[in-house]
Amino acid sequence: MLRLVLALVALSLTAARAESDCVALGFTGLGLCSSCDALEAATLDSELAAECRGCCVAEADGEDDGPFLSAVLEVDSWRLASLPELKAFKEELPKLFPAGNVGLHLRSYASPTLVLQGGAGQEAVRVPVGGWKKHTLVEYLGKKLEKRETK
Repeated sequence: MLRLVLALVALSLTAARAESDCVALGFTGLGLCSSCDALEAATLDSELAAECRGCCVAEADGEDDGPFLSAVLEVDSWRLASLPELKAFKEELPKLFPAGNVGLHLRSYASPTLVLQGGAGQEAVRVPVGGWKKHTLVEYLGKKLEKRETK
């Protein structure tokens, strides 16, 4: 049991150190890894793109079944209050997604998770987003959601 606790502490310290290293490299927000491809195409600098890929948020496998009709951010209200990026996302949600296809569901003990919902026969996809920045959430949802007119 003690080994498990020590391993978890070491893992969290490694993740924090990696984020500070990314900031030192100039990657101030965790962007989607697909942004690194665009960076490489624009700069033709594969070394810079490799550094970018070390600091990005990977899209989970099996999510290519989009576009999705809607999304819900599920999170515990305590966690929401303690995560400024998600709190800012929640406050700007109506402005960011005026079509109303992105919502918020406060659920006790829920880790921050996006639930992408498709049409009939399409299975919902759950994506953990605890460490994501607001702009990463907006970029990700912009790519995954079906384009809709505002209400």
